[in-house]
Amino acid sequence: MKTISEILRNDPVWVNPNHAIEAAIILMRGLNMGGLPVMESEEIVGIVTERLLMGEDKRKRVEDVMERTVITLPLSTSIREAAQIMMREKRNYLPVTHEDGTLAGLLSESELLAEMRRPVDPITELHWSDSLREWAIEQLQAGQEMTLLFIDIDDFGMFNKRHGHVVGDAVLKNVADVLSSLTDSNREIACRYG
Repeated sequence: MKTISEILRNDPVWVNPNHAIEAAIILMRGLNMGGLPVMESEEIVGIVTERLLMGEDKRKRVEDVMERTVITLPLSTSIREAAQIMMREKRNYLPVTHEDGTLAGLLSESELLAEMRRPVDPITELHWSDSLREWAIEQLQAGQEMTLLFIDIDDFGMFNKRHGHVVGDAVLKNVADVLSSLTDSNREIACRYG
């Protein structure tokens, strides 16, 4: 299952609660970010977003407008779980942390939606074959060698007829989970081809 660590694109950038709102706005615009974690002594103490800053006096301090209830996500959080937390908590941005609690970056709703919109098989959560083609083109353009491995479950149609599609889907999901766990997403891609 894909995790936040595989899609997090931005480096850790933050503001201090004592910074002026104007500084936060300049930083967000310069980095094209809609929010920033607020850090004090290496601790995440809040989050500030464009929405919170709208109409505020730019001379005010970040601590005057920041959201103080901080919800963080570990890098190991699955994409699906992160989406559920964002929806439940009604947040557009969530700070992401390493295992030791240090800031890894900020996950935006748009990054998450872009990833979830990718064409994936709903049963196995593996990419479809069009993603394989896109990946292969990228590899070839970068001058990388490729090896393709096709895996087939023998007589799976008969298995489905004998045990039913619910059981068959569970088998496919388990096989996909094993293959995904063995895949290095920096160099490889696992797809459902058929």
